Amino acid sequence: MMVRMPQEITNDSLEKIATEVRGCLLCKLSRSRKNAVPGEGQLPAKIMLIGEAPGITNIAKCRPPDNRIPEPEEQIACRPYLDRQISLISPQIICILGNTAYSSLLGGKSVMADRGKILKRDGQEYLITIHPAAAIYNRDFRSVLEDDLSLLGQEIEKRQKNSVHSRSLDNLEGYTQQREQQQGPGKEKNYEKEKKQKMKKQK
Repeated sequence: MMVRMPQEITNDSLEKIATEVRGCLLCKLSRSRKNAVPGEGQLPAKIMLIGEAPGITNIAKCRPPDNRIPEPEEQIACRPYLDRQISLISPQIICILGNTAYSSLLGGKSVMADRGKILKRDGQEYLITIHPAAAIYNRDFRSVLEDDLSLLGQEIEKRQKNSVHSRSLDNLEGYTQQREQQQGPGKEKNYEKEKKQKMKKQK
């Protein structure tokens, strides 16, 4: 793992990483690539998709010859770029697409054994699913991918609702504390009592 000084971390950006990726010479893929692909997306993002080789954000930023699986040293060379991207994006959930990405990122053995599961590692959560290419080559996998991505959407929606509810409770608690500080303890109760007495007199 590449060690970076705090100043470098502070000044980091997706644009800076993209520039470094396009000029990268850390592995032999730089000799055969036509274009390096840093990845696409915006900040902030609740979900980050990570696959095998260039398309979306990937464990390898250059496509290996004949579309082969990236070799271990190629994955290692690209990993600092990916770690920096994850740090900057800080997604709620990383969606891992396919066996190669699963093995590289989490040391997983089988996507089909763990697909549809949300795993937590070092404070980051991951949803495991098949690579979209598998659904193209095998129509039977299409429903698998759709189910897993639907689960991902539901999970994000649930968290968003919980976040809104939590903020509402925090706002209510803050408002109550503010009223107590302004009026003093028990004054709201006295106000309600006086209001009821006035209503009785009017009757």
